[in-house]
Amino acid sequence: MINYIDYLFLGDYVDRGQHSLETLVLLLALKVEYLHNIHLIRENHEAADINAIFGFRIECIERLALPDRVMEFCNANDVQLIIRAHECVMDGFERFAQGHLITIFSATNYCGTVNNAGAILVLGRDLVVIPKLFHPLPPAILSSEASLEHTEDAWMQELNANRPATPVRGRPEGTNNQGSNAWI
Repeated sequence: MINYIDYLFLGDYVDRGQHSLETLVLLLALKVEYLHNIHLIRENHEAADINAIFGFRIECIERLALPDRVMEFCNANDVQLIIRAHECVMDGFERFAQGHLITIFSATNYCGTVNNAGAILVLGRDLVVIPKLFHPLPPAILSSEASLEHTEDAWMQELNANRPATPVRGRPEGTNNQGSNAWI
């Protein structure tokens, strides 16, 4: 029956319930099988930044056992930590796989629209990794009468109120929590 009718799917296939991964896999399988009859339009929930906020990214990570794969790689290669970049994360850095994988992103307010913080990593003498966050610059002050300090405070409060949080990944198991700043 599909061979005789064209089907157009309008996007937002994910972030709509517990079976986002199955829905996307089914649609992609149909597209492969019926190349000229199945048409898929990508909407905003198929963008990495949106599905990171609304849960599809976490669903994929958890259900496809990516933390286990990171741990297997680290164990097989005698590696304690992988640091990667080039993915915008809202808090400038993000820990994953029990802290064995860190994503770092230093560009604040990415593309002028994301309102994300940036971060750098400081490596202490005892090899403790400490993230240092920095926020985008506040908008230009239009009035010379306005207090710079007041404007910066108000802007930062608005920025933090409107910025979605990066999903929590949890602390690594067995972390020695003796006042270390390494697991912020």
